[in-house]
Amino acid sequence: MKEEISRSNPVFQEQVFRSVQSSPFEVVQVMTASGVCQKTFILLGLLLMTAAFAWFRPCPPEALCQQIILFSLVAFGLCIAVRFCPPQAARIIAPLYALTEGFVFGAISRIAELRVPGVVSQAALSTVAVLAVMLFMYRRGIIQPTQRFTLVVFSATVAIAITYLLSALFSAFGGGGFSFLHGNSLLGVGVSAVVCVVAALNLILDFGFIENQIKNGAPKEMEWIATLGLFVTLLWIYIEVLELLTKLHSRD
Repeated sequence: MKEEISRSNPVFQEQVFRSVQSSPFEVVQVMTASGVCQKTFILLGLLLMTAAFAWFRPCPPEALCQQIILFSLVAFGLCIAVRFCPPQAARIIAPLYALTEGFVFGAISRIAELRVPGVVSQAALSTVAVLAVMLFMYRRGIIQPTQRFTLVVFSATVAIAITYLLSALFSAFGGGGFSFLHGNSLLGVGVSAVVCVVAALNLILDFGFIENQIKNGAPKEMEWIATLGLFVTLLWIYIEVLELLTKLHSRD
């Protein structure tokens, strides 16, 4: 099968992997699936540490919102940096990203829990379930990252990103943003459900990209980049599921 590139993920870029594979030095160890899994648990542990700090630290909602904006910008900058820094830097950038995002997700989760008690645990379990289902469907060949599939998911992801960006810009300039994105109307719930599906389908692209790199003998140091890319998708799924569940509970 022709190698497909998960272009919708800012971390998974072919040129990053090629820059190491074409290096003049000899590669002794190669990238493995178990290595990616181990590093995923490492990043998860780091994220939970700072998330717990943000969760339990006494802080008014206004300060939590400022914290979310600040650390989100830093995390985004780290994602972009990994594309331009030497691949070896990923072993530093990836943990820093996890620690930074921990503050973001701890603050967001705390706000959501205050509004709807119990919603955070539901979102976390749902995210794990989505990961398990997507991995099962990928391994069984039920869904494969074909060229058409990749194009559709990529287009949908870009459309979502543009919509969120325009809403944020309109809101920043006093336009109020797109209220349906965060409202609990049927339209708002439907939009959140669609975004959750698109985010979940991005996992198929991530799995395919990682598997292709393993088959091509990517160096072991690239496991950090592969892990970071997968981590970005998982965190996106969690946020979207959390928002969807919050909307559904608010309609009760």
